[in-house]
Amino acid sequence: MKSLQRVQKAANVLRILAKIGYILTIVGTIFCVLGAIFCGIFGSNATVREWLAKEGTTFVTREYVCYCVCAAIGCASGIALAYFNLRFYEAELAAGTPFTKPLVKELRKLGLLHILLPIAASIVVAIVSAAMRTDVNFDTAGGISAGIVYLLLSLPADYGADLAALVPNEKSPGQTPGTEENKTEENRG
Repeated sequence: MKSLQRVQKAANVLRILAKIGYILTIVGTIFCVLGAIFCGIFGSNATVREWLAKEGTTFVTREYVCYCVCAAIGCASGIALAYFNLRFYEAELAAGTPFTKPLVKELRKLGLLHILLPIAASIVVAIVSAAMRTDVNFDTAGGISAGIVYLLLSLPADYGADLAALVPNEKSPGQTPGTEENKTEENRG
């Protein structure tokens, strides 16, 4: 059971990272929204425009508002992914093993979410940037790659859940492999 302990330690580390990611994406979303509001309100002020403009460029309020809104959309999809990651790892730690059918189902769902949410976010970002007539690049490769990894990990986890279902439950007191057979033979004799 040493390998199961390593899996549980890794799941605990991933749970902590998911919690950190969840908090940071919430903070990121808040700052992006505040940035959009700041640029929208103070974008016409000449001092603010000089302060925010890159060297050799001019500050265009519409572009900066669009960047902030699109970044907020990306962070919001990150909040959802981090939340579902956190929920999965907490359920895995509560179960004590990743080899249960409900966790395999959650793992597949997590993989699909990691594929679909970044794609949906990129579609919304494209719509927002087209509406605001700016060009915003939104990369979804990381989310899709993580989704594929989760889907691939669900395969051996499903196999492990099938194997775990075949093994007698070791936690039941007085139950050892072959006990039922021994009782049946004793009753016959």
